[in-house]
Amino acid sequence: MFNNIYDSHCHSNNSHDGHNSVEQMCITAIEKGISGFALTDHCEVDLYKDEYINRVDNSFRDITLAKEKYKDILTLSAGIELGQPNYNIELSKEIINKHNYDFVIASTHGIGDSGDLCNVNYSNMSIREVNDLLDRYFKYYLEMVTICDFDTAAHLTYPLRYIEGVYNVKIDLAKYMDIIDEIFKTVINRGKALELNTSGLRQNIKKPFPTIELMKRYLDFGGELITIGSDSHRINDIAADFPVSLEFLDYIGFKYYSFYRERKANMIKIRL
Repeated sequence: MFNNIYDSHCHSNNSHDGHNSVEQMCITAIEKGISGFALTDHCEVDLYKDEYINRVDNSFRDITLAKEKYKDILTLSAGIELGQPNYNIELSKEIINKHNYDFVIASTHGIGDSGDLCNVNYSNMSIREVNDLLDRYFKYYLEMVTICDFDTAAHLTYPLRYIEGVYNVKIDLAKYMDIIDEIFKTVINRGKALELNTSGLRQNIKKPFPTIELMKRYLDFGGELITIGSDSHRINDIAADFPVSLEFLDYIGFKYYSFYRERKANMIKIRL
């Protein structure tokens, strides 16, 4: 039997691609019997002043109101997902310090002038060009976990959601294993968490980010801090595929996962 369910990656309609209000999210979570979730609306640092400055304020306001309203029946964390925080370190610090966050996700959605990697047409690229892009992605990700302030590093292998899941271009991750290992070691040495993002299980790729094999590798290096996030943008996806994900984590040897409050990891036993 699995212990309480805490989803550490959820988006409301304060995200540019979210669909539901925080109120609707809370009602759905209660109906599903979920113990808590972190609201982690998007803030792409490279686009902050143009597109996200008001969204960030609205997101924090809504989750703060919900925390008070539902405090007796639902555990809520006020979070933020910082995309490309290494684009501007000082601005990233300013954004984090603007509100009293419980939880900060660091993500790499784009690299340099690529824009979001979800918008790249991989069918127009040679396999060499795809591999070069992935090489840049992992280097940028390593820089992010090395120099940025965050609590969990999100959806490692994010580009595969599109490269493999949409364009059916098969990638051999073995050639990137050295830098992935460096990412794992850096996260562990800094006392940060790694996210298991379950979104791929309900998408074409049919595997989480990173894969369970990579999570096992993280564990073998001594990684203990993990968060689990549905990356939900609709209420029906809150805590989606958590039972199978917890089964996987339990099978490969994890005993706990984390849910953050006041920037501190609360350890949740996977099995009672």
